[in-house]
Amino acid sequence: GSKLSCPAHCPHFPFGTASYDLWLKVDAAWTRKALDFAMRQAGIDRFRRMLRQNSLDPSQELDLDSLPITLEIALFRERRADGRTLADIWEAEGWSGLNNDEQIMTQCRRKSFATVLEVQRIVDDVQIVCQDMLAPEQAPIVVFDRTLAGNVLRFSRFLGWIARYPHYHRVAGVTVAIPHITFDIWWRIVQDLFQKAAAEKPGLAWSDFLMSHFAPLIALNRQVVIEHRRKMIESMDMNQCTAEYRLAGDAQPV
Repeated sequence: GSKLSCPAHCPHFPFGTASYDLWLKVDAAWTRKALDFAMRQAGIDRFRRMLRQNSLDPSQELDLDSLPITLEIALFRERRADGRTLADIWEAEGWSGLNNDEQIMTQCRRKSFATVLEVQRIVDDVQIVCQDMLAPEQAPIVVFDRTLAGNVLRFSRFLGWIARYPHYHRVAGVTVAIPHITFDIWWRIVQDLFQKAAAEKPGLAWSDFLMSHFAPLIALNRQVVIEHRRKMIESMDMNQCTAEYRLAGDAQPV
């Protein structure tokens, strides 16, 4: 279906709205092939180091939850000494091993970006309409994701790494909810960090900044939430004590 200009409702088009499970099948096959190519080109040791660098949970020796982000960075973001990415090398090889659908997926993921999204409307169990908070002048986008649609509320905000497909956007890496109660604090810190980075690298785009700091910004969100809870507990007028109780009557009926 992806060699033709298929409408969104075509059941044979893996990138349409009527073929969710078909997209998952293509995605699973693409991920296996992309991971194999990235590890062969970068080397297993190098890829493991990248996995640790982008870990979403530093307490784990090998955090597999960070695999999608690491794969995106390894293929499309990190450049070699000659200025090429692994995707450039793969393209020069004619996308060896990829069928047409997988090549389309590669091209879409190649243009993936990180941003902060706010849910405007939940359409159904797979579609949500979101506003890109870094591009408020642009029209809202449709994000097609069953897991995300089932776990967000209207006006939820999240840091996401997404890719545009012909009829919608999909999660390309990871999405992390930023609680409303701590969003302003987290966002002020992120803006300060961006301004400092932009001062050192004029012309730095927001998306490039977010992608290169994705794991640390997720960790920052966690720290801000923990600190907010700590302050909230400290502000309460309560004391911790130990109470001991004994039965005064006959324990047998009990």
